[in-house]
Amino acid sequence: MPDRGFDVEFKCIRKRYGSIEALRGVSISIRRGELLTLLGPSGCGKTTLLRTLAGFVRPTEGEVWLAGERVDEVPPARRNVGLVFQNYSLFPHMTVFDNCAFGLQMRHLDRSTIQKRVEEVLNLVHLAEFSGAYPSQLSGGMQQRVALARVIAIQPRALLLDEPFGAIDRRLRDEMQVEVRKLQQKLGITTLFVTHDQQEALIMSDRIVVMNEGRVEQEGTPLDIYDSPRSRFVAGFLGMENLLPVTVVRRTADQAIVHVTEGPDLVVPLRAAPQGDHVTLAFRAESVSLVRREESAGAEAGEASNVLSVPGTLEFLMNLGARVVYEVRLPDGKLVRGEAQRTDRTRAFGVGEPMTVTLKGDYCVLLPESGAGT
Repeated sequence: MPDRGFDVEFKCIRKRYGSIEALRGVSISIRRGELLTLLGPSGCGKTTLLRTLAGFVRPTEGEVWLAGERVDEVPPARRNVGLVFQNYSLFPHMTVFDNCAFGLQMRHLDRSTIQKRVEEVLNLVHLAEFSGAYPSQLSGGMQQRVALARVIAIQPRALLLDEPFGAIDRRLRDEMQVEVRKLQQKLGITTLFVTHDQQEALIMSDRIVVMNEGRVEQEGTPLDIYDSPRSRFVAGFLGMENLLPVTVVRRTADQAIVHVTEGPDLVVPLRAAPQGDHVTLAFRAESVSLVRREESAGAEAGEASNVLSVPGTLEFLMNLGARVVYEVRLPDGKLVRGEAQRTDRTRAFGVGEPMTVTLKGDYCVLLPESGAGT
């Protein structure tokens, strides 16, 4: 029997389509009331895993548990899960009220119960005044809320969200993410959320499972995943654009000293760092600072420092509204990407200028030089 603290458990799930293995021994548990996100690129297996819980995909091997019951042999209609798709799947010939009532009617609830339940969920999603409207009369965001209300109305044991915001524009998507998250927390519904959008996963989740090629690459809280990726794949997928090969000079209990390029060696905190002398230094573009060469002052050569300060040449500069993205070529040929607020100082930078790149070791992680997830 699974742990009673979990509403959903996937145990060693494998799914094969002929010679293609879409899921390769995936084991994940979701606590009661938790929102867990499956994050990864297209084809990584996240939607296939969600569909095994919905009952639309039968695993080749493994067990699926829901609310203490093994369900991998249970038909979809008997699993009591609610699924919200990207395309909403509303009935165009039915009003908002009738769309929300449909699942309750299929469960043969009495008319007064259906009326009360539908009114409650439409109030929850702020659509009570549109109960008589048809889907074609609603905006994309309103249709998404109807789809969510229809699912909530059946009081599912688990809520499954499969790329639910993919069909709406960025501004509305941002609003819906917050709205759905607040609603999920208010109702305490155990939720499995699928997305390829890193920002969306960070906003929505209690925990994130990063998937790659049918496997779990890393699992943890949003901040754990963001701050401490454990593989090159996770680092790259979560926006650590800079991945530089470095050599470990020495280690202590909680730090590593690495040689990057010209200038002092860099002190980096050890966060489950890989073994071996040759590793990858990973850091985000916003962790990089850039100043003109004549304005900089670094540590003396030979002294290990928690701040890296090395010369380079500005090769690329692009304005993105309030921010500036740039690339600097280091003396050994490595390329560093940075990002900063657009100021009078950054506006004056010119391609070809000699610059100094500054980076704090505290903002870096060490990853395997090669291997799984590269």
